[in-house]
Amino acid sequence: MDIENNDSIGSRLGKERLRFGFTQLELAEKLDLDKQTVYRYENDKRMMKIDDLQKLLGLGFDVIFILSGKNSDSANHLTQRDKDWLALYKQTNVNQREALFTMAQSFASSFPSDIAD
Repeated sequence: MDIENNDSIGSRLGKERLRFGFTQLELAEKLDLDKQTVYRYENDKRMMKIDDLQKLLGLGFDVIFILSGKNSDSANHLTQRDKDWLALYKQTNVNQREALFTMAQSFASSFPSDIAD
């Protein structure tokens, strides 16, 4: 496997977590883990389980980057508008994020799916 940089899998997981604006505790909650497990993953004290990698993928994490150090194409396809939304999202706390998600779900379900873009 050709590793693009000298970072470890754990440090790349930490970079991805920060890219999404999550604390270790927030990521642990999303993965149904305790904070200590995420800490161990990020510090290469424990290998990630396949199930946890699948959950990370479901959250939008670039699992290819985490494992290989190479960015996948899917991580680079954000439009500027998407990046702006993500930047705003990262400025919110956990409770605000939950409220925003609930509002977005409600709003999205109120309109036909053909107007997504």
